[in-house]
Amino acid sequence: MVKPSYGIIVGRFQVHELHPGHLSLIRAVQDLHDRVVVFIGTSPTLATKRNPLDFITRKRMLQRTFPDLTVIQMPDRASNEAWSQALDRRIREIAPFGHITLYGARDSFVPSYTGAFTPVELPILVEGQSGEETRANLSNRILESSDFRAGVIYSTQNRWPISIQCVDIAIFDEATGKLALGRKSGEKLWRFPGGHVDPTDSDLEAAARREGREETGLETHSLEYVTSHRVDDWRYRKEADKIMTTLFKGVNGSGVLKAGDDLEEAAWHTMPPLDGPGSAGATVQFIQQIVPEHRPLIGALILHLGKSPSPVVRTPVDSGVGLNHKGDPVWPFSGQR
Repeated sequence: MVKPSYGIIVGRFQVHELHPGHLSLIRAVQDLHDRVVVFIGTSPTLATKRNPLDFITRKRMLQRTFPDLTVIQMPDRASNEAWSQALDRRIREIAPFGHITLYGARDSFVPSYTGAFTPVELPILVEGQSGEETRANLSNRILESSDFRAGVIYSTQNRWPISIQCVDIAIFDEATGKLALGRKSGEKLWRFPGGHVDPTDSDLEAAARREGREETGLETHSLEYVTSHRVDDWRYRKEADKIMTTLFKGVNGSGVLKAGDDLEEAAWHTMPPLDGPGSAGATVQFIQQIVPEHRPLIGALILHLGKSPSPVVRTPVDSGVGLNHKGDPVWPFSGQR
């Protein structure tokens, strides 16, 4: 019995339509082998810039032009070695005997493959854009069609809800103990400087220092973790996605306080006395100057200051004031000294 020859194509095909390079690759492999199988690489992440399309969508795109093509899902793995071993197993499941040749094209899997079969990188017979270039060009095109709108809706509906990571920072002046707060355009109440964590930030502390620098002009040192909290941001109240922030406390090392980025105003504020006569009322008044979404953060900061050995605040918490689930001050205070 003559063993069949299998041409195995491995690719991602993250494009809205097959380009000439894809077509020439598949047809060339069909001319060389008895049977052709396409393994489509799939990521555990959905609806990202690099992986916008799911497996079923890409399979249907391929089989619309090549109805008889066998198309199989090939999930990503944490390492090239693990992925190569998994690919070899999948190949032998569909082709227990026969001659196997793996094919890729430009920017293909070939340099990363460490498995048992021979990979071949075919030259591009017909020049075309790479998948990355195609996606970049599509990002600037808005089509007037119901299919386009349906595609946008499909993509968003099939994405996992995410927690958007942010940081806020309480910057104290070491000499005066005053706290730097900012105010956005159109707001009357104050807030902590802060914002989104960038993918380039090395850690949350670096993100907090960067946001503090961008919004206040201050360089901060001696960072301490205070709390983390899901922010009641009005923009996301009706969304599945939510904002999670981490609050840090730090000391101003250098710089002059000046509003920047999306803050319209920045100023030093005197913290209320943390114990003694009138401290409860002063704490309430201070908290009410803070935007509602940051009131749980200021409450956690007051607790932290009462327990902290930092020279910035030298008195323990004894205000008798707590915060309800909306961040508004209530009595009695639920925390401990």
